Amino acid sequence: MRNAFRQIRANPGFSGAVIVTLALGIGVNTAVFSVVSALILQPLPVQKSEELIAIYSSGDVLASSPLSAADFNELEERCRSCGELAAYSYAPMALEAGGESHLVLGVRATAELPIVLGLEPGAGRLFLPDDSTEQALLSYRAWQRRFNGDAAVVGQTIRVNGYPTTIVGILPASFLGLARGVAPELWIPMSTSGAVHGEGRSLWVLGRRMPNAALAQVRAELRSVTAALASELPETHGARAFSVLEADRVRILPGVDATLQTASWAVMVIVALVLLVAGTNVANLLLARGMARRREIATRLALGARPRVIVVQLLQESLVLALAGGVLGLVIVAVAHQVLERLSAPLPVDVALGLRIDVRVLVFAFLVSTLSALIFGLVPALNAARLQLVEALRSDTPKSSPRRLGGLLVMVQVAASFALLLYAGYALRSLRNVHHVDLGFVSDGVAVATFAPRLQGRSDDEARLFYEKVLDEVQDLPQVESAAMTSHLPLTVELRVDRVGTDNSLSEDRWPSVDMALVSPDYFETLRIDLLSGRTLTADDDEEAPRVAIVNHSFAQRFWPKQHAVGQRLRIAGEGESYEVVGVVRDGKYRTLGETARPFLYRSLEQSPRRRGVAGELTTGSRTLVARGATPADLRRVAREIDGNIAFARLETLNETLKTVLFVPQAAAWTFSLFGLLALLLAVLGIYSLMTYTVSWRIREIGIRKALGATPRDVTTLVVRRALLLVGLGLAGGLFLAFAGVRLFTVFLYGVQPGDPVTLGLVAFILLAAAWVAAYVPARRAALLDAWASLRSE
Repeated sequence: MRNAFRQIRANPGFSGAVIVTLALGIGVNTAVFSVVSALILQPLPVQKSEELIAIYSSGDVLASSPLSAADFNELEERCRSCGELAAYSYAPMALEAGGESHLVLGVRATAELPIVLGLEPGAGRLFLPDDSTEQALLSYRAWQRRFNGDAAVVGQTIRVNGYPTTIVGILPASFLGLARGVAPELWIPMSTSGAVHGEGRSLWVLGRRMPNAALAQVRAELRSVTAALASELPETHGARAFSVLEADRVRILPGVDATLQTASWAVMVIVALVLLVAGTNVANLLLARGMARRREIATRLALGARPRVIVVQLLQESLVLALAGGVLGLVIVAVAHQVLERLSAPLPVDVALGLRIDVRVLVFAFLVSTLSALIFGLVPALNAARLQLVEALRSDTPKSSPRRLGGLLVMVQVAASFALLLYAGYALRSLRNVHHVDLGFVSDGVAVATFAPRLQGRSDDEARLFYEKVLDEVQDLPQVESAAMTSHLPLTVELRVDRVGTDNSLSEDRWPSVDMALVSPDYFETLRIDLLSGRTLTADDDEEAPRVAIVNHSFAQRFWPKQHAVGQRLRIAGEGESYEVVGVVRDGKYRTLGETARPFLYRSLEQSPRRRGVAGELTTGSRTLVARGATPADLRRVAREIDGNIAFARLETLNETLKTVLFVPQAAAWTFSLFGLLALLLAVLGIYSLMTYTVSWRIREIGIRKALGATPRDVTTLVVRRALLLVGLGLAGGLFLAFAGVRLFTVFLYGVQPGDPVTLGLVAFILLAAAWVAAYVPARRAALLDAWASLRSE
């Protein structure tokens, strides 16, 4: 090992090149692994997380759905092996503190939740069984961000949803929440007593199973509870069942976790290709270094060293270099963590990954470093140990060089680089397609503001009066072309679905579900949604007028394929009065950018039944103001003049709102482009190194060719042709490699099919052009050498 360190010190340029190259590959892989580890590998940051269980209801739209308060109470009473149970639900909350009002993600939880999780407070205390809803816990991140980490905040009173609430404690810094990547800021106690059967299901349930109670025993007991409830309450529980999973196995939701894991391992495969490119580059450098040390190695062999000892010595040097690269790679990881923590993702919740360099990450970096030394250092070491002693001791210059081995390594580099660049090309084309998709409306020049006055304790009448005032005031602004109110915006996390029927012969439970939105007059004009036939809503379509509806083209084609939709009537499940279709508008995108055309229904806000919240809305009773020609500052000023404490769930331009749906394709495009460019750079350096190395061993041959009449162009063509041949063979291997892993990659694609000829051709051209440049420089240098000087070089 001392000899290995001496060799590194004696060749700082070579050592530095190897260390930096490996650091890039190891650092990128370790940084991505740390994110994957935080999302899908790390256990919950609570005591004895392996004992925690998560209980779900099946038989609904989702395979694993939340429970009702009645379900929770039944399980508490009947499931003995479940141990102590706790329930919680997510809810947006209006937080007023320091003269500012913010809408934050909160959690309503039973007082037992901190006990079940085994949490210890970071400051203050946790919930007590008799705590009222006027008590709250702050997350550590919210404490730092909104209260500057002031310890005196414990015991202070803030306003949550308009009600005075006392902060009783701060949660520990290590506890970010129960869903990976999502960090609620407020935790409020709730009670499940007095619940009635059949109410809405929104509770996620956790338990800590009894000692010596295996998961199979819990499942068996839950089957008994399911059978008993189905017998006692066939209307509500006849088609439902309870299921249980280990809580540590649930990352976000059981139905979502498979996609998350697929995407995570897809990215790990991509960055492994980066390491492959970096490693083959290092192997080529070690190969050249071994040829330069051939006299030294031959001397050692002549003095009695066994080839095995030489191989071990060279592998030790590779290991030291790789470990140094791993240490530098950890610096890259630390920098990447800081960058990721500071990035503000365009998502409606606070994203917190909890990234850290822990034992798992350190072990991964060590293993990757060690494997890199063994895999990429073994072949050069074996090649260096196979020497002809007499020839090696006579001259430092061999009669033949391991060009075939070096060429093979370059082909591997090109193959990996081609796959990475192809993925980057797919992601960039996918992003381009996303930006050019027809939304069905015009988002430019529109400001939006979502209000939730009911969360702040305002009554229905107060909320309605506020909406009317703010809409009137905004419409009166001279710069505003038009403005309207809506229940929610398209292409956001909000969703509203109703059962719609046109055939009175079918029962309501057989009516199809249709997406819908409640809008005010001028909504279609504000978003510039084209009217195909009929009319849009007017001020006369109020609560006293006959019920009317606007449908999109797909709705009309589905329900009245051979008739005119205008004048037809439809019904909404649970409502007695029917609606007359007065207009048909063009289709748009409502849930995702990649969706096929779906039916959509618009109804008047003034004619909708007064409901306290609908599943899918961002907040209970919220409305969103859209104004063409206004700015978010205009909307803030008008709203605060009417109500100085109003909380904004959203205040931005409509284009900024749509960034949420663009986040995944944009992140994929940037990530894979970065990896692809890094791989391209390393591949170009590898080709350049190999061609320089090849030319150095062929100086005499080149001199002979020139003496026999070869022109500089002939010499240049000779060298470049070999490089392009290697690249061509590498492209063939890269094509196979790319298609082998394309199934993992398709989750990031939109509107691009694997095997797209345009992307394939463009990426191949880029690699060939880069290879030509990398090979031309040493080839041109060799072509300009003096023939007689070349002949005398040996």
